[in-house]
Amino acid sequence: MKTTAILTALFAALMTLSTATAQNRVQVVPTPMPIAPPGQPAAVYFLGVYTSTVMLPGSGGGGPLGPVAMVQPRIMPVPGPGPQPQYGQRIDSVVPGSPAAAVGLERGDILVTANHVPLTCKGELSRAINSSGGQLHLTVINVRTGQPQHLTAYPRYQGGPVAYGNR
Repeated sequence: MKTTAILTALFAALMTLSTATAQNRVQVVPTPMPIAPPGQPAAVYFLGVYTSTVMLPGSGGGGPLGPVAMVQPRIMPVPGPGPQPQYGQRIDSVVPGSPAAAVGLERGDILVTANHVPLTCKGELSRAINSSGGQLHLTVINVRTGQPQHLTAYPRYQGGPVAYGNR
């Protein structure tokens, strides 16, 4: 009986501590985007870009975001003043002859959304490409003009499993 009471008190203390800690940290809320039904291999598509995650221009300071104001942040509010940062995928390189090159994407462009999903991490970009069915609607901040563009890319079907990692 004492063991049960001690375990119950310990569990209640742990729950209180974890709730207090969770209120003080930033959480990124994932958007469920299944690539394939459970038990079936995912389709693999090739866009032809290498990216890195960056904060969108103007998203961490005061004031409006300008041309990317229509992008909805997926970072939950944290107690404290000021707007929360928004992220995108900066293109580090484009594979020559790839679908990305065909639509005019260039080094330095920032991918903001793919099929209306904010690209807060590389995983979101991979999921969007592989679930695109060969047609990918992109919102891109053009590095040369600083203005958003809406492009449609046609990723190439590759088949087989997805390989994640560095190049």
